[in-house]
Amino acid sequence: MNKGNIKKLVGGGVKGKGIIEHNLFEQIIGLENLFLAWDKFKQGKTKKSDVQLFDRYLEDNIFNLHYQLKNKTYQHSHYTAFYIKDPKLRKIHKATVKDRVLHHAIFRALYPIFDKTFIADSYSCRIGKGTHKAINRLEKFALKESQNKTKTIFILKCDIKKFFDSIDNFLQLKLKLFLHPDKIEIKKWHQGVDFLGYVSFPQYRLLRAKTKKRMFAKIEEKLQQLQSGEISQEKFEQSLKSYFGHLKHCASVKVKKQINGLLSFGDNKA
Repeated sequence: MNKGNIKKLVGGGVKGKGIIEHNLFEQIIGLENLFLAWDKFKQGKTKKSDVQLFDRYLEDNIFNLHYQLKNKTYQHSHYTAFYIKDPKLRKIHKATVKDRVLHHAIFRALYPIFDKTFIADSYSCRIGKGTHKAINRLEKFALKESQNKTKTIFILKCDIKKFFDSIDNFLQLKLKLFLHPDKIEIKKWHQGVDFLGYVSFPQYRLLRAKTKKRMFAKIEEKLQQLQSGEISQEKFEQSLKSYFGHLKHCASVKVKKQINGLLSFGDNKA
């Protein structure tokens, strides 16, 4: 955060610990911030038709968004609802590309302000945090409570039911949250704790079976795209590196051998 923009409280704005971020709205709607938000948003989405259409008239779209925000005529579009199975059925609400670029622009401006107020053990969508640090933290607590694996311990895993569906009530100061009755689980550590794509045991960590299945499906899909010329060898190798990077955080010798076998089979087919 630019310290030159942070001054003593003298009026409206974002308040916190005796300071205020002036011109926050101007910072959000600034052209530089909107273009940077676009660069971040489009990563991994350049093959999507709606993203390609927005990109075709990029400058017009960004400038129009800027002027709508500046003139206070901008209105958020409706969400498109659809279902995906990954692996369970989930209902997804998708905003338009223009709205999602604005979401990123808002995030870029607000993140430095609010991140410092979060607890240390909040790991999602935070710089320097993430899945691997979260599961390392879980195992650190488990080691401490088990007195370095010398005691049997129980770990409670639970989820809040319809958390995101409760946001509107929260905004009306009527937030009502309940533990999901089907997502409460108490297990001994040595039985394996399923957490964030891995299964943690006292002596090792494995890749979750569903995560492994999705990974192999993605690799097969990328392999087919490579063989058909849809993606380059460089792009394919980048994907493989990301998967092998994920496997570095667990016991994965067998999984890596299976991947190499899949790649050899793909070479023979080609």
